[in-house]
Amino acid sequence: MRRKDREISDQTQILSVMHACESVYIAMEDPHGDVPYLVALSYGVEMKEEEILLYFHSALEGKKVDLLNKNPKVRFFMHQGHGVVYDPTKHSCTMNYESVSGIGYVEELQGKEKLHGLDVLMQHYYPTDTPPYQEKVAEITKVYCMHIESLTGKKREKRL
Repeated sequence: MRRKDREISDQTQILSVMHACESVYIAMEDPHGDVPYLVALSYGVEMKEEEILLYFHSALEGKKVDLLNKNPKVRFFMHQGHGVVYDPTKHSCTMNYESVSGIGYVEELQGKEKLHGLDVLMQHYYPTDTPPYQEKVAEITKVYCMHIESLTGKKREKRL
């Protein structure tokens, strides 16, 4: 990282940012195009032993499913707390933010693991009173777990 003064290196702080974000952006290799395929997803995050896991869901078919079947390696990015800060004395703007980005690989979940992934996803958006979901919907939904191989946290907080 070029700006070490903005790096978030504490894993607890990184997890805090991940829990605060509303969506994750995942980039996948598209062998039929000359650019990656990028999609924003709802997700859940969990610390299991020493590994941070991201869970997300999908329809049973589609471009995302096809690409993940061909190559499960992905890049991800999430951010929150962003806002423009204008410094009238310098006539300049900057942006405050917290972000986490990284690389991982994705696996499709089945059975109890699939239901656990959906539970983690629901808890991300409803942490205190998680509503139930229809099990019939779970039957027609793919659930994935992203195993994070490397990540970086970054924060910019300028006050005037």
